[in-house]
Amino acid sequence: MRHRYAAVTIVLALLAGSSELSSLHAQECEQPWDAGKCHFYFGVGSQGLRRSHITSAPVGLISGSSTTTTTGSQLLLVNGQDAAPGDPTETADEQVPFDALIPGTAVVTTTTFPDSGVRPPPGSQTFGNFNYQTALDMTYGFRGTIGYGNGDWGFELTGYRVKTIQKPITYTSEVLPPGPPSSVVLQSIDQNAIQNTFDTDGDDDAFVNSISAPNGAGSTSGTPSANRLNLAFFNAPAGFNGNNGLWLQADKVTLTFQNEMSNLEFNYRFPRFGNDDCWFSLQLLAGFRYVEAKEQFGIITQDDPTPTPTTVAAYIARTRNRIFAPQLGVELRTDVIPSVVALTATFKGAVGVNMAEREISLVRGDGFLGFDDGDEHRGMSQVYEIGLMAEFTYHQCLQLRAGYTAMWLVNLAEASQQVDYDLSHTTGRGVNNGTIFYSGPTFELGFIF
Repeated sequence: MRHRYAAVTIVLALLAGSSELSSLHAQECEQPWDAGKCHFYFGVGSQGLRRSHITSAPVGLISGSSTTTTTGSQLLLVNGQDAAPGDPTETADEQVPFDALIPGTAVVTTTTFPDSGVRPPPGSQTFGNFNYQTALDMTYGFRGTIGYGNGDWGFELTGYRVKTIQKPITYTSEVLPPGPPSSVVLQSIDQNAIQNTFDTDGDDDAFVNSISAPNGAGSTSGTPSANRLNLAFFNAPAGFNGNNGLWLQADKVTLTFQNEMSNLEFNYRFPRFGNDDCWFSLQLLAGFRYVEAKEQFGIITQDDPTPTPTTVAAYIARTRNRIFAPQLGVELRTDVIPSVVALTATFKGAVGVNMAEREISLVRGDGFLGFDDGDEHRGMSQVYEIGLMAEFTYHQCLQLRAGYTAMWLVNLAEASQQVDYDLSHTTGRGVNNGTIFYSGPTFELGFIF
């Protein structure tokens, strides 16, 4: 109960700007840093991270429509009824319109979206973007710190892990603008067939509302959009032919993405410069850092409006980067209220070995495996981090740290950059020079004992 009362008191004092802050430090709790003693300390909290955009590039091309013109005798779609609308001499039942196919001659122009298996020409309209077009989600994970020192110098181990699964983004043919309506230039029509079909009471007053294309496609609202989405994949393995090309004139494309970021670092904090009765101090850091960045990027394609197991395929690229690097850093600190409130800015840099792995797989809708292959790469990568923090200390026993962290990972394998449209290349593009930027808030509650 005593500690609970003290915690409430410090909050009220901070809010009011009261001089009670100084009196709180006179209570019983030992002040280990001021005493110059070495102590263990630990902290628990949360690390938020949001990944930068995936590399910007269109997902694919949009197929245009095909126009067919027929001339001569053919069946025409006629909408008619037994009597003209509103004719007071006829019953309501005789004024109900209906459709019928009537022989005639006409020039009919019809628009369709055929599944031709022909790739759209260069310069065609594109759809979608691999960068998700909106900011990726901010996700939070566990963060922890444990250390030993006296407030001026010390050893410190810090780590966190954050995993993000983005919401899939789907593109469909049906949401694209429809094709133009079919057109009919009437030359002649069988009047006897019209009277026999629509004049049910035989009084020669059949009424025609409209004459349109034989199938009525797009007669008023346009031809429904289908078979429009094209991806650049080629050299498909056996079993992935789809309907005239699984990735040509497809109807649905879904992008999936997830990433996981793990960080573990051990640092020695050198004695501060300007630590005694100075409003500003500087502290050097040296240590070792391990960073693991995993990603998975997927392109799921559905060839036809109604999916079947053999017309759906998922192309999945996975990467795993493990960076082992020595690290140097510096922390700048200013005490806003000595021993109570401080602001810090930390800058760290690490250069080391990256053990990168990538895995590429192609799977059909029924689980049939086209390939599942991978490769490894060893190279040098870099890690840079900036952290801005505010520290609130109570009695030198309890500390709340809150701020914002930004991190750059340089020269590593990004999952989206491994996509190789030539499906004979089963290990992907093998790109290992990507850059990923992470940023997010940091919260940590520390205890000294």
